[in-house]
Amino acid sequence: REHPSRSSNYSSDLASLAGTIFLWVLWPSFNAAVAPPAGQLIAIANTFISLCGSTMATLITSRIFSQRKFEVVHIQNSILAGGVAMGTAGDLPITLAGAACTGFVTGVISTLGYIYMTPFMSHRLNLQDICGITNLHFVPGVISAIVAAIAVAALNSSTEFPHGGAQAGFQVAGLCVSIGFGVVAGLVIGVVMKYAMRPMNWMQRVDYFNDRPHFHIPSDYDVLFDPEAEKRMAEPSVHAETRCYELMEQDDELRKVSVEV
Repeated sequence: REHPSRSSNYSSDLASLAGTIFLWVLWPSFNAAVAPPAGQLIAIANTFISLCGSTMATLITSRIFSQRKFEVVHIQNSILAGGVAMGTAGDLPITLAGAACTGFVTGVISTLGYIYMTPFMSHRLNLQDICGITNLHFVPGVISAIVAAIAVAALNSSTEFPHGGAQAGFQVAGLCVSIGFGVVAGLVIGVVMKYAMRPMNWMQRVDYFNDRPHFHIPSDYDVLFDPEAEKRMAEPSVHAETRCYELMEQDDELRKVSVEV
């Protein structure tokens, strides 16, 4: 459940935040690309407003429930929940206020999911949601389907939708079918990976969550991913002495220089 290498570092967080910015900017075009031509501008506007709502909700919720500090995991993920929430409802006339409210509510629920649901799944259910799929895609996706069903039922158009006035029911049915396929496929693949592929799993537990078994790692890799080594290197006297010995072993000339110094 817990592993010493299952953690992030400062450079990784910065790179992830850069990716979050790109996704935030481009998400309105993601939703507009799959919308009918007549609804593409509405999808862009609704998605943008929903993203603004989820961003505000994420920052507020993270600050309140994380000891008055921002948690970078929430910012990397939950601010995008508003875009996911417009995946189905983005091209529907839900009004800008409706999009803002949907994004705000989704941002709150997504952030709270990272605070409470993810640890519960890991410690109580032994389920590791490494990429935050539950809180960024599953829950906002369910909210999106519910909002779309409500919007379709409110319009009650017999000509605008493929199934006329019964379209709302088909939206709910589609949600249930999607969840069913996801649960069944996930269970099957999980069982296959756990039992059928066990003989092929040559990795040791100590090498989980790091790149050592598959890549040539840099010289400072162990310092970055070993808290004890990081503490030792942070001490000026120890760091200077260690570095001096390294130079002495590498070259006789450097040894002379270090001794003179």
